[in-house]
Amino acid sequence: MIAINLLSKLGWELGLYRISTKEGKRRGTAALRNGCVLCPATRRSVSFLELFASCVKQLCHSLQQPGTPQRPRERHRQAPSHRCCFLGVETSPELLWEDWELGKDFTKTLVLKNVHPKLQKLRLRPPVSKYFTTILTQKILLSPGTSYPLPLTFSPHERCEYEDSIAFEGRDGSFEVSLRATLPRHALLAPDSVLLPLCAVQHSTQATLVLKNASKLRTWFQWECPPPFQVSPDQGLLEPSQECPFTVVFRPQEALMYQREACCRFGDTGEELLGRCTVLLQGPAKYPSLQLRCAEGEEWPAAAPEMLFGSVAIGCHRKKHFTICNLSPVTASFSFSPLRGGTPQLGSEFSCDVSPGEVAPGASLRATVTYTPVVVDTVAVDYLTLMCPGALKKTQLKLTGNSIAPSVTLSCSVLDFSHVEEGGEVVRKVDLVNSSPCEAVYQWDLDGSGHSVFSIQPAEGILRPNSQATVKVVYRPRSPLIHHRRVACLILHRDPVFLDVIGTCHSELQQPAIVFGPKHLTLYRLHRHRGLTQYPPDLLRAMLQNRRLQLDHQGALCLLEEESSERSPESTWLLSEDSVLEEYYQAASGGLPSFSSSSPDPSSSSSSSSHITVEPAELVFHRTPPSPSPPPSQSVRITNRTKGKVSLVWTTAPDSPFAVTPVSCDLSPLKSTSFCVTYDPKELNTLHGAQLECFAIYKVLREPGQVEEGLLFPSWCVTVRVIGHSFQLGKEHFVPHCTLQPPTVVFPALSLLSYRTVLLHNSGDLPLSFHLHPDQASPLAASVSVVPGCGLVLPRHHQILHLRTTPTEDCPQQGFSLALQLNGAKYTQELTVVSWVEQPCVAMEAEGSLHLQPTAVGSSSQRAHCIRNPSRIPLGFQWRIPEEDRKLIFVEPESGELQPNDSMVQTWSFSPLEETMYHLTPSITFWPIQTPGCKTSQLDLKVTAMGCHGSIQVESEVVELGEMLVGGCRTVEVPLVNSSLCPLSVSLTVQQTLPDKELTSNPCPEPLALCLESSRSTIPSCSRVLLTCTATPHRRACYRWTISYQPLATTGCVLGAPRLLCELRGEGVFPTLQVGDARGGGSVGGLSKGQLWHLFSLDSLNSHLLSCPSPRELTYRKPTRHSLHRCPSIFTAAILDFNFCSAPVASEPSTVLLLLDNIGPIPAEWALLFPEDQTMEVDHWAESGEFSSAELHQMKVQDNRLFSVTPRAGTLSPGQQRALHLTYRHDLAGAHRLPVVFKLSHGREILGVTVARDRPYLHFSCPQHVFTPVAVGVRSPPRQAYELYNGGAVAVRYEVDTSPLQQLQEENFHHPVLRCLNPQGEVCPGRTAQLEWVFSPLEAKMYNVDIMIHIRGGDSTMVSFEGCGFDRRVLGSSAPAYLPEGRESVPCVQRVALPGQVVFLSEERVSLGDVPVHTSPTRVLFLTNVSRTEAVQYTWELPDGPQVVQMKPDKGRLGPGESVLCVLTLNTTGCAVFYQLDLICQITMETMLAEYRESVRRWEQESERQQHEFTITDRDLGGGRGGGGGGEGGGQATQTAPAEAWLPLRKYKTLPPIRAVSSSSAVVGGPHSSRPTRAERRAQREAAGPAVGRRHPAPPTPTLLHLGVTARSHRLHEYQAHFPDTLNQHYVYRCHRGESQSSHAAVSGTAPPTATRLSLTPSQEGDILTHTLLSLIRSLIDDPDFQRRLSSDTSERVPYFSQLRPPGPAGSTSPSAAPPAVPRPHSAPPVPSRPRALRPAGAGVALNRVPAERPHSAGGRDGRPPGVTGHAGDRTPDPDQRSVRQGIRRHAEFSDLCEAVLVNTLQNLMMEVFQGELDLTAPHPHPSSDDITVLPPISARWGSPNLTQHSRHT
Repeated sequence: MIAINLLSKLGWELGLYRISTKEGKRRGTAALRNGCVLCPATRRSVSFLELFASCVKQLCHSLQQPGTPQRPRERHRQAPSHRCCFLGVETSPELLWEDWELGKDFTKTLVLKNVHPKLQKLRLRPPVSKYFTTILTQKILLSPGTSYPLPLTFSPHERCEYEDSIAFEGRDGSFEVSLRATLPRHALLAPDSVLLPLCAVQHSTQATLVLKNASKLRTWFQWECPPPFQVSPDQGLLEPSQECPFTVVFRPQEALMYQREACCRFGDTGEELLGRCTVLLQGPAKYPSLQLRCAEGEEWPAAAPEMLFGSVAIGCHRKKHFTICNLSPVTASFSFSPLRGGTPQLGSEFSCDVSPGEVAPGASLRATVTYTPVVVDTVAVDYLTLMCPGALKKTQLKLTGNSIAPSVTLSCSVLDFSHVEEGGEVVRKVDLVNSSPCEAVYQWDLDGSGHSVFSIQPAEGILRPNSQATVKVVYRPRSPLIHHRRVACLILHRDPVFLDVIGTCHSELQQPAIVFGPKHLTLYRLHRHRGLTQYPPDLLRAMLQNRRLQLDHQGALCLLEEESSERSPESTWLLSEDSVLEEYYQAASGGLPSFSSSSPDPSSSSSSSSHITVEPAELVFHRTPPSPSPPPSQSVRITNRTKGKVSLVWTTAPDSPFAVTPVSCDLSPLKSTSFCVTYDPKELNTLHGAQLECFAIYKVLREPGQVEEGLLFPSWCVTVRVIGHSFQLGKEHFVPHCTLQPPTVVFPALSLLSYRTVLLHNSGDLPLSFHLHPDQASPLAASVSVVPGCGLVLPRHHQILHLRTTPTEDCPQQGFSLALQLNGAKYTQELTVVSWVEQPCVAMEAEGSLHLQPTAVGSSSQRAHCIRNPSRIPLGFQWRIPEEDRKLIFVEPESGELQPNDSMVQTWSFSPLEETMYHLTPSITFWPIQTPGCKTSQLDLKVTAMGCHGSIQVESEVVELGEMLVGGCRTVEVPLVNSSLCPLSVSLTVQQTLPDKELTSNPCPEPLALCLESSRSTIPSCSRVLLTCTATPHRRACYRWTISYQPLATTGCVLGAPRLLCELRGEGVFPTLQVGDARGGGSVGGLSKGQLWHLFSLDSLNSHLLSCPSPRELTYRKPTRHSLHRCPSIFTAAILDFNFCSAPVASEPSTVLLLLDNIGPIPAEWALLFPEDQTMEVDHWAESGEFSSAELHQMKVQDNRLFSVTPRAGTLSPGQQRALHLTYRHDLAGAHRLPVVFKLSHGREILGVTVARDRPYLHFSCPQHVFTPVAVGVRSPPRQAYELYNGGAVAVRYEVDTSPLQQLQEENFHHPVLRCLNPQGEVCPGRTAQLEWVFSPLEAKMYNVDIMIHIRGGDSTMVSFEGCGFDRRVLGSSAPAYLPEGRESVPCVQRVALPGQVVFLSEERVSLGDVPVHTSPTRVLFLTNVSRTEAVQYTWELPDGPQVVQMKPDKGRLGPGESVLCVLTLNTTGCAVFYQLDLICQITMETMLAEYRESVRRWEQESERQQHEFTITDRDLGGGRGGGGGGEGGGQATQTAPAEAWLPLRKYKTLPPIRAVSSSSAVVGGPHSSRPTRAERRAQREAAGPAVGRRHPAPPTPTLLHLGVTARSHRLHEYQAHFPDTLNQHYVYRCHRGESQSSHAAVSGTAPPTATRLSLTPSQEGDILTHTLLSLIRSLIDDPDFQRRLSSDTSERVPYFSQLRPPGPAGSTSPSAAPPAVPRPHSAPPVPSRPRALRPAGAGVALNRVPAERPHSAGGRDGRPPGVTGHAGDRTPDPDQRSVRQGIRRHAEFSDLCEAVLVNTLQNLMMEVFQGELDLTAPHPHPSSDDITVLPPISARWGSPNLTQHSRHT
């Protein structure tokens, strides 16, 4: 069966196998037949082992890896090739005919083989159809091991499939063989499912599946595949048995687990696809997630990552790296795309080396971004957006970089060569300083071929970053003249710097009087600024003399103040300072002002060399004429623009191919002259170039002594740049090798005059000449000015070109080309110039509209808004908000700059003033930064906002946190709901309130116990936010927290008064345990619950457990080993005693069960830690070896395991209880103390006392006793008791030393303040006695007396008694006059059961309260036997002495599950007494009693046998023992012989145990003690137990149930004074008041003389009377005549309850018929729950309540008493009789008797109701009668036959 169950789970769930049974064929069933089953797939028999292996294999195939197909399903059944075994016959499970044709017969043989060891008889059932036939053999006999061939013929009639079967029946069952004929059909084998790899959304993965043609036909197929799957190829043709792989592509669009079925249809042709197979395609998809991280340690903001490249020089580049991290589990593809519309027109200056690619899961890819600046002094901004298909978000990386140019300065700006003789040479040095971090390419604009008097070496070079270079300046003058030239040092990508070189040349004949120096140059610049250099010095001197000019404080000339405003307009442009670039352009153009189209005003140009101009400034000689012809020449014209005559001097070079004629001349003012420049090269086929220099100076300055020092002007220099080549016709010019950097010059997109520099570098080994192409007629090319326009560049040298233009809107955005002709031939170099003017533009988010969210009035909200600069112009912007709207909205930043393609996120703040809808229109003004004064543009922003009032609420106004552990924490989430339309920012405050008055009155501030997760929070509109509050109470108290909120303004200050939000309430608690019950067992089983409660200080323990622990106690919150000493330190001041009382040595252990109850609301974990549990284990070398006496005592106690606690630790849930077993073994004599810590909040101490056997000992629970306070002047003070417990094994006689009492009486004027009523007495073993005391204070003060209590034969003990007297007049109503019921919190109901306890009391403590004297209060109790099998017997043990308390019934039997009603009656005496009684109910099992009786019977039989039998053990019968012995000796031998027969034979006698000899034993066996008699020794031997074999069987030890009774009786006048409302609830028996007064007088010492005449006590009288009446009643019941008369009399309808009828007419009785005075019973059954109140004056019971008719009474025959002739209504009673009745009513005995009868009657009713004999609730069939129904007794209900016997009293 195990195999079948396993196969059913493996095989049949896959649908693979079936098993045939004898009853029939059914799939899914199994039957074990010869260990084989039938496989339908192969139609063969397989063994279970083979079947199990096949199933496991199929399961393994179903658990394939992702991406691989599952187990293929066979679409066509193959022909079987295996044989199976059925019922011991081996045969084929199926015969299959294939490839058959019509019209023919096809025969196959079925072989049957018997593999069984017995003969097989098979009965054949032929096929049903006519298409399969066989030999008609009815029976087949198969011997073991033989085979039988059975031919089967198939005869087809039409082309279709045939199926039939042939059956064989044997003795054990039947089996079938399937017969089938099939046609060829299409069949494809495909996997069940294909699991594709995990794929990212919008990505693709693929897998391969294989499709096989399992048929013998060519099969067409076509796939139908739902998205996101795709199968390729989707159609085709498969040859027979061909396998074709297919690719499955998975392209998910969402992150889902896709499962789709792909259908493959197949058939003969593409149109007829009848076959169908499906494949389950499965593919999981996940969202990709890519993250950009900085690879260089920078921290990028998560919201907007930005890569800063810093400052990069033009021509350089800087690289930075970042990482692309794939955080998803799928491969993610990515690509970078620039910001849409943000790419600059000329391309980006940033480039990334990462092309679109893929990142594997968990991998990262490093990318590099290169910044290559193109335009100098610009900030480049671009954005790279990481595009990942399928990702939920796009990451944008901001790229920022700024380009810088070199900063080059000169060490000096003026270089003075002083005066030099003609033909001389002077050299000076100057430093070029590059203070920038980039290279500086420089070039001096000075001819170096000898055409200038000044030369600089080196003329060009490259300055490294932060470096300097020293150049030499050489001065070689050739004519006497003051030479001054302002030489420009060209810096690539930077404005040129100028060096002023001055020198004076003189000859021998012409010596200058004044040498021109730097100071003269300074005065000249000042004069030029004032426009005075246009006049010759002589004219200026004349004007000074004519007072038209004046000298300033610097010694320079200046115009008069009255004429300064009359200057001519044409001189205005001469007074303005020009830029450095304009100065350079003007000098390079021959001194002519270069007016551009954009600035036609002449004042905008420079005039540094405008005194003398030359044109043209550039000459180009293209070709050289043949030799005979003269050299080519061109003319230049020089114009004198001053008002003085000037001298012109050209600087000539002797070997130069260029010459100027004439070399010098004078030129009149405002005149022009021409010079001829001739190009005559000395070398052919080469290139030449030069810069011709001409100096002009006022004619007057060349005459010595004609000019004053203040009017000394320098010369002016003009230059003409010339180039030419000497290539002959047909000669090929030099091929240029040069580069232009940069190849594209981009001008600012503003219509302003702009400058750019280009570096032309000759990288070849041949010189290079250049000039602007002369055929450029394009106006765009003409708008660009290139300086220099021509020149010669030496090999490996460079030329810095300056370009100037004003961009226009007509220029194409892609720029235009500027061609440079190189080497004077067809070679050109293209330079692309972009000078397109672009309009400033600012793009705003959301098409210029901004919708601000609704905002609370008084608060503010923020909204981000993006602006972007899509142009190429750096823009400055400024927001303009109307003045009336500035109180509502403002934006940060309000102004700023936007670089090209840069965007800025601005924060708009909205602060509504009222609840309304706002429509605001701020505007942004923007302008190009390069032209701050130009026209600005403006764009408006439409802002829509709404102001509203908001408030928040909570779902619950009061949140209860419940109870929390002090020191712990509890977290609660308070939902804050904002139902308004605006988000609200609030400030939350918490106010703590402690309702406890003691805590609120504490001056120290209480720390806040509630912490909010956030004191300020913003709650979105129409949303719900959870506010996390953590409460951590610091003390045990009730906490109340009020959470208020205040709306916050924009500045963060609160608005308005706090608003109440909610209130949280919680209570800090400590784990609290309480001892709910205590039970004693073993040696302390005789102690009552009250005594146990006092011995174990359980009231104090509970109070400490419920109090708060001190901080020291919380040092170790969990039990831990913390001390290195054997006496660990105690961290608590609450130390209590657990007193196990006393017991003899080797007695039964004292066991106390304490019920621990978790009354708190939280779990309490507790542990009882012994000293060994608190001490850490240390190595032996660490111990000192010296122990104190306390340590030795603790070690002794722990080593002997005197104390044990079970369990030692535990955890109690709220409301859970656990019994704690404390055991003390009395193995060692003495007092033993062991400090044990009760680890909850306080430490506890357990104390056990043990005394030796046979020693008198009384246990004093406390050496101090406090009496109940008594009022001063009370005539009859109450009696009070002090308990003495005998824990020993022998009775103890005690005696109280009354001498301190006599001394106290003498000190108080002979008033007996304290008296002991029973100073002597005896206490039985295991019982408690009470010392009765009367405390009568004389004064209102505290009395204290020490009294010695002596124990006969034992130790004496000193007990201190204290009592307090009080004055009732002073205290008034607060005087203590009640019974202190709450003095001890001893539970009244048992809650913990002792082991084996089966009987339980309904109450264990009964408090009768305050009662008057002479009353008999009663209570009803129940004894219940909870056992289902055991019957018990119970006996109440009442206190000895007068019967103060009675229990009815006092003994009885309880069957299994039965209960009994017990009535407790307290008979108070005539004096006031404190009653504290302990009643013991002994419970004994009947099974144990039966065993005890059987043991007694056997013991008696054995004793009987031993008395008549004896064994003679002496072998020598004639020895001396028998010869000299008398009769006594023989008798002694006879008696002891049977006893010795029980003793075992031992070779050696065992030594007695070693024990200490106590003082008591010494006393008993001392020399003064008499020798015990023979009877005593025999009694000792019998008591010795099994050692002699004659021990009497001990009775079973009963289980003790203690019932504590407490009450306080008061004198009648005192009770009436203090309890006036409850006096009518008690019946006072008056017949014994005189007796009580006499007894009280005897107690008080003033008894009358007649008090001693009473010989009988009231209890004895009651017993005699009860016995007499019972005897009379029994005699009457046994009398036959009385029984006959009683049965024949039917006059009384309800004989038992007739006394309960309402009062009505009744017959009168004679005085003689009055009942005799009967003494009151001393016990009364219990009163119902509401006691019937009777007045004590005799009127409480009326005479008519006595039955009017009583049959068989002592009266007449009719049943009436004597003197009564009829009913009361027949005649009026006689006055004498009325007086007799009234006298009887006033008699005290009659009232007491009526009360006793009524109480007994009610008690009997309660007993019958309890037994089920009376139903007080059943309705009576007669409405007129009382509603009381007497039911038949149900004896089976409580089943105790003696119950009624002891319960009913009449």
